[in-house]
Parts: sequence; C-alpha cells; structure tokens
Amino acid sequence: MLNKIMKKIQNIYETNEKDCGKYTNMQVSGMNFHNSCYEVKGLGNVAIMKITDDKGIMRMDTLIINPFEVDAPMLSYDCIQMMGTNILYLEPFDTTIEHTFGTSLLKNIQDKYDQLLENNPQQERWYDHMRLEGTIFKKTSHTDLLQQMLEEYYDAYLEACQKSSSCPTELKKQKAAVYSKGLIENGGPATDPFLKAYGKETTEDFFKHILFGV
Repeated sequence: MLNKIMKKIQNIYETNEKDCGKYTNMQVSGMNFHNSCYEVKGLGNVAIMKITDDKGIMRMDTLIINPFEVDAPMLSYDCIQMMGTNILYLEPFDTTIEHTFGTSLLKNIQDKYDQLLENNPQQERWYDHMRLEGTIFKKTSHTDLLQQMLEEYYDAYLEACQKSSSCPTELKKQKAAVYSKGLIENGGPATDPFLKAYGKETTEDFFKHILFGV
C-alpha cells in the first residue's frame, strides 16, 4: 500500500528523496526498521518506515505526511500485518495554523466504512485532542476492502491539501512540532521503545530530521 500512496503523491507533487544517513536502518526491541524520507515541493515532509520482526511473523508499515507549505493537518498511517490480520491506525492531527482544513471528505469515508470493517477502539492518549474527524482505527482480515478504503481516503486527503491555502513554512513547522515534541515529553506506544533503545537525544534528532521533518 505504501507504494500506491507514494505514487499518488508523486503524481501531484515533485518529490525528492533525502538521505536518512545513520537512521536508514535501526533496530528497536527485536524489530528491524528501514526508513526513508522525502521532500515534497508544495506539500512538506513525507517519511516511511518499513518494520519487520526477527522471526518474520509481523510487519508494520508507517507513512507520515507532514505538510509545511500548505495549512493542512499531519496524517499518520500505521498498518500492522500479522497472522492474516491488518491493524490500521489512520490519524489526521490538527497541526494547522488557521484550523480551516475541510475534513468532510475524510469523515464521509470514515462513515462509509464504519460498518463494513471492524473498528478497533483505542486507549486514551495525551494527543487525543489533536485528532480530527476522519480518524480511523480498524482490525480486519479483509485486505482488499481495507486497501479500497485507503485509496479513497488518500485521494480525498490529497485533494483537500491541494485546496488548502499556502502558509509560512517556519510557522507551520512550529505548529507541527507540538505533536512530535509532545511524543518525546509524554511518550506513546510507538515512541517509548525508541526512547528506551536510543535515549532522548537520539530519538529527538530522528524525529526532528527524518520522521517528522520539523
């Protein structure tokens, strides 16, 4: 699915891959991470993590779109594939300046698939207040239907991004950094293993320059 999403982005924007250097390959709690990062002109930073475990039982794909050139929300995608089951986290976070981003298309897709794919309720997190409508959590073995939903969702998100107004890049990065800095200070299910394995300074550097690009 990552290739399809990147193709959608590349069909709209000029995309240049950045050098992840020492962060290209990482190991955290028995998991192997392969990271890539892109500068997307007219949009912002796009980061991809491909994760596998040492036994080959589980794989996880992560893609984070962090707009800096338009006033659109960050979109975080995580999908865990294990034993024929897909666990999906699709989360738009309000990192906007003016809070005028139109989420109606995302909400329509959320509503459309609400009963078609099993929902996966989540525990409360410190960043819940930043999530926008259109947030989707699923746990399903219906891979084809899940991919159909994702294609529709990213088409809608990218369409809304193109309609979003331009904004001061540095100010937008400051707004976006509230989330990534908050992960360092408050932790999270995906952040805590990095902090344990690499420490605060290295994790913060990885987040700042690669994963979130702020």
